Amino acid sequence: MVFLHWRGQWAGKSGFVFIQVTWNAGRTIEVKKAFYKAVAEGISTKAGIRIQDVFISLIDVAREDWSFGNGEINYAPKD
Repeated sequence: MVFLHWRGQWAGKSGFVFIQVTWNAGRTIEVKKAFYKAVAEGISTKAGIRIQDVFISLIDVAREDWSFGNGEINYAPKD
């Protein structure tokens, strides 16, 4: 799940994007670097925003930190 937050102005710049992604922990630095690059290039190309103005934040969480409804844990460890 990705939420895009668009702001018209920041520090004298116009048109930047802040992306915050919550995902399961455990990905390598190499995977994160590739993800940053792919997202930044894709947003820049498709939205016409300078790649320098694409900010990305990753939040690593444990698998058991997810609930997709019904008040139930979806990735509970097997007992």
